[in-house]
Amino acid sequence: MAVTASATDAYWKLLADELLAKLQLPEAKMKIGNAGWIESALVAIDTAQTDLHSPQITKELSEVYKLDDYTVVATARIEAGDMTSSASEAGLFLGESLLFVRNFESVPVQDMDYFDVKFTIPFKA
Repeated sequence: MAVTASATDAYWKLLADELLAKLQLPEAKMKIGNAGWIESALVAIDTAQTDLHSPQITKELSEVYKLDDYTVVATARIEAGDMTSSASEAGLFLGESLLFVRNFESVPVQDMDYFDVKFTIPFKA
């Protein structure tokens, strides 16, 4: 007879701690691209995708921290001149592995002094 188990708060905290540690490694990067917003609509995210649709730049993470016991935040900053097109998709990578994808309304980063792309990753609601 199979018994279903429920994860405890300690488990979700452990997952958040492990992600935080991995995102502090040198191989943690964020790619930013311009194909997440097409014709006034978000492009659907495919959970099997292994890269962005149109990556334009790869940035080191400028900030990684825990917002609370169960939430990890990772940020990369696009500086003026980093991109010549608007940004609308981002991927959080560990080495060559795409871990998280975010598509958003097109932002004209080429016209800005800087723009922060942020991932907020909750492990428990």
